[in-house]
Amino acid sequence: IAAVDKSVDIVQMFWPGIDPNYYFKFSLPYIVNPDTEINTVKVIIDGKSYELGKLEDIGNVAVETFKVKEPVIFLKSITRSVIKGIAAEAAKDKIKEKNPGIAGSLMSFATDVAVYASENADLRISRFFPNDILVADIPLTEGKHFIVLEYYDSNGNMLLRDDKGMIEISKDKLNLVESWNIR
Repeated sequence: IAAVDKSVDIVQMFWPGIDPNYYFKFSLPYIVNPDTEINTVKVIIDGKSYELGKLEDIGNVAVETFKVKEPVIFLKSITRSVIKGIAAEAAKDKIKEKNPGIAGSLMSFATDVAVYASENADLRISRFFPNDILVADIPLTEGKHFIVLEYYDSNGNMLLRDDKGMIEISKDKLNLVESWNIR
């Protein structure tokens, strides 16, 4: 077993009916809670500043959820890889049978390359989770208010100013202003 960027505990498995010389590539996903440059977010309404508070650390929630599901994810990934590897070996046997010599060897090699290239860990959702959700409950009167959000690092340097402009506030609806900064 070879690992690219993470240590792997080697577990030997005996699978009845599978030749011990078969080659399988497993791409196993893992999750890390990324660091953020953002330390403070302020919302400025009509010139008055409010600091947002953390509602939830979704990064930690995602990591803990992944840890719970990790054994099932790994089992599915390994099973998929083994099935692909067995199918590839069967295809290579047929290729070599119909094309003896160097042509069959080249086509067999191409099959191995295709199987290798097609094996990737499933990373579809994990990249798009926000790390933190920050909120503030700010009482405002009905009408239009000028709203700006400012993102700061731990040294107090402004990273982003998100000018929302004039926002209509109404007592008959949820008055939610969204902003995000991917850092």
